[in-house]
Amino acid sequence: MMNIDRALANRALAAVGQSELDSADTSSKAYLMVKKFYLTTMLESLETASWTSGKKRRGLEKAAIDNYTDFAGAYRLPIDCGKIIELTDKSFYIVEGNILYTDSNEPVLVYVTNGRLAEGTGNPDEDFPDYAPPEYEAMFYQAFELRLASKFALELSGEPDLHRMLLQEAAMIEAAGYRNSKTLSAGKKKGKQWWIG
Repeated sequence: MMNIDRALANRALAAVGQSELDSADTSSKAYLMVKKFYLTTMLESLETASWTSGKKRRGLEKAAIDNYTDFAGAYRLPIDCGKIIELTDKSFYIVEGNILYTDSNEPVLVYVTNGRLAEGTGNPDEDFPDYAPPEYEAMFYQAFELRLASKFALELSGEPDLHRMLLQEAAMIEAAGYRNSKTLSAGKKKGKQWWIG
């Protein structure tokens, strides 16, 4: 399950000149601000790049709904779908709400997980009992921390310049993370198994 990463939250607080949370703090103004922004900022950070360590594949289940699109099938997105990457057969699709429409007969979705759990399966003693995300790569956490700090900058001081600077730094790290993920997530293309000599 997911608790606030206090070391990450403390670095974000320090970036805007705030004192750290102690390990038992669950009621201070700073803790409540961290809790207010933590999950939404994590989800935003996941949507910015195809983070390799969070990639999953899942066959989609048909949705029992009326389909008013031009596509042959309607399929439910997985509950933990944070960012869609593609369908494995490269079929075209559209998404409306939590439904993916496509002409693919047996679509397999490649996506980045946000770790969301089925309702009622999490530990209610955790900060965010409905989430159990995997470990993402280091650049994800750097970008997440900066995005979080940018939100604190606006909330605490209303400093738009500091907010923009932190957000720009986060965007640069996310761009580097995107390039890094592309490099790490696939080897060279498979060549022909034979050659003429």
